[in-house]
Amino acid sequence: MRSSFCEGTKILESLQGWNKAFWAVLSAGSPTVVGQDHKWKQLLLSLCVTCTLCMPFLTFYWSLPYQGRIPSDEHLLKVKGSLLYESTTKGVNHELVARIVDEQGHSFVLQDALGVEQLRDWERQTGLTSVFAEGFFLRDGAGLFWPTHVISSDGKAVVTREEQKKKLEKSRSYIKQTLFTYLFIAPFWLMSLNHIRKVKRMIGA
Repeated sequence: MRSSFCEGTKILESLQGWNKAFWAVLSAGSPTVVGQDHKWKQLLLSLCVTCTLCMPFLTFYWSLPYQGRIPSDEHLLKVKGSLLYESTTKGVNHELVARIVDEQGHSFVLQDALGVEQLRDWERQTGLTSVFAEGFFLRDGAGLFWPTHVISSDGKAVVTREEQKKKLEKSRSYIKQTLFTYLFIAPFWLMSLNHIRKVKRMIGA
């Protein structure tokens, strides 16, 4: 019983030491405590903490336009019309917009115009605009048009079902995007933890 209590006390003291060293690095303590390049160490740790805390919310927000039910093939919209690209300005940002305008003048604005790069490349290379597309509106009809595949006027498959399915699954899965980001920042966390470990030793915690 006494041995368990002693071990618990040591663990608590160790955690307190890590906590003290963590805040010393994060607050960019004096060089005598944190060591050389203390500002750089603070920046690195700050970025790691910010990315870890914010990324789940950001990836969820980025995935919102792609959510909603995916209709079966027989319920997909069939659109025959002209492919048009235009550049719009929002504040200081320029955004590329792609739309398919059918023979009745209805406009189907594509979600992620830059993401359908095959369509843009085909339009630039051939100069053609007449296409046939199948797709649906994202967010259960409240979003933009997602083409499941696009065929040119001469019958060539410009955008395939397999490619669009993979892109949609990737864009909708914010959990996978978050995990991928965490894997990316893991080496930077290791560097920061090493800095914290050295500070812990220096302050004798």
